[in-house]
Amino acid sequence: FPVTIRSTTAFNAETYTITYKLAGKVEPPVYTCSITDYDASVTLASVSRDDIVNNGAGHYSSITKPLNLNLQCNDNTDVTIKFTATAMSGTDNVIKNNEAGNDNVGFQLFYGGNPVKLNDDKVLLRASGTTPLTFDTYYYYRGSGAVVGGPIKSSAEFLFTYK
Repeated sequence: FPVTIRSTTAFNAETYTITYKLAGKVEPPVYTCSITDYDASVTLASVSRDDIVNNGAGHYSSITKPLNLNLQCNDNTDVTIKFTATAMSGTDNVIKNNEAGNDNVGFQLFYGGNPVKLNDDKVLLRASGTTPLTFDTYYYYRGSGAVVGGPIKSSAEFLFTYK
């Protein structure tokens, strides 16, 4: 692509043409990631009914377990992660208990000290090489309503996109 340069001198004005040539191919960077390892299941230690109720509304911070996702990405890859799950009624960041009963107890994921909003592409990071991601998992109590003994189980899927 030629570029024209004009002299600003009033007399003897001359025009010069400089031509640039590409010596190689123009290749856009490739951004890609893969998951090299992840926790397929997270099991929290048992909690007593009294402990979770007496803690009040919100996540129960006395018991936590990490959810680990390990990504392998090309340099400077922007990654967005979305957790898809059924939210507890009245919340957007608590995974609903799938077992019958105990509708007032669920699970909450935190990333960087903040609750993860479900069904939303909010966790964004720039990844390069091996990038471990850790999400903290907690019990969550609505703060009102019955809590009975028994299992609490939930499920969530994660979807990550990159560019």
